[in-house]
Amino acid sequence: MFSVSIISVRNVWACVEKYKNKDNWTYLSELDALEIKQKLAPLVIPNPEDTGNRMFDALMLNIMLERLVPDNNAVTSKNKVIQIGQRLQTKASIPEVLKRMPLIQDIMNPVFLNTAPLSKLEQARMELRDIIYVVLGSYHERFFVNISDTLEAKDPIEKVKLQTDYHTRILDYLNKHRDIVSIQKIYNLQKLTNEDIMELEHICWKELGSKEEYDKYVEKGQMICGDKVAAFIRSIVGINRTIAKERFSQFISENVLNSLQEEYINQIIGYVCENGDITPATLLTDESFKSLDWPGVFGQKLKDISNYISELHGLIA
Repeated sequence: MFSVSIISVRNVWACVEKYKNKDNWTYLSELDALEIKQKLAPLVIPNPEDTGNRMFDALMLNIMLERLVPDNNAVTSKNKVIQIGQRLQTKASIPEVLKRMPLIQDIMNPVFLNTAPLSKLEQARMELRDIIYVVLGSYHERFFVNISDTLEAKDPIEKVKLQTDYHTRILDYLNKHRDIVSIQKIYNLQKLTNEDIMELEHICWKELGSKEEYDKYVEKGQMICGDKVAAFIRSIVGINRTIAKERFSQFISENVLNSLQEEYINQIIGYVCENGDITPATLLTDESFKSLDWPGVFGQKLKDISNYISELHGLIA
């Protein structure tokens, strides 16, 4: 927990307050991730003694990530976790290790690492991370080298101009210019004017790169935004989820949603954050929505869903 009494925390207090809200962790846009990395991460002072814990966390989280992202390869992480389990097994004389032996034996089993539910993998991570210190000495080896080198004076090296890709330029710009009116409108779900859209097109197609670079990036990422720059920007900055939910309440007579209805609305909001745009037809054509029972969940309010989606689309049209 960050304390407001600490100067470094006070300097980014608005960011701290923002991420104290659990809803803001439901979907993190690229800009959110960058903000957390630049403003919140430096506030966490690592404990040198926690190196083993953090290493084990990273290995286990990579294994879990493989379940969610099939392209993610966790073979090396699994082998390292199995090695850690084998080393822990040799420390059974330590009471803290002995009482966790069933879990230690689990992580030594490739079948467990490949098929166990995410909840069991998370349990293993949480319960074993604090005893990794007992094998840290045998798991990490240190090497000291002493290499002689010579420095030769030569002609001055011409300064190299670093080139950044289109995505990096866009991300850096949006991170530094969050307060631009058109960007704030997108995030806070306010209607864009033609002037706003023209400004965004100038930024993306002139100031930060060419239209050709933009088109190549959109095509490579298989993004649905096409030439709609506002949708492109919205897929990066996301939207204010609280405002998005408040807007939906304007379309229904009952302000209280049941848990299933709220889950469906969160699906819509998450889709907009990730893809930048949505239309009523998306519910019928996109795989992420096809299996959902919209009529059964919303009944006579189904038209309200369509109106809400049209509203989200129209704000950047």
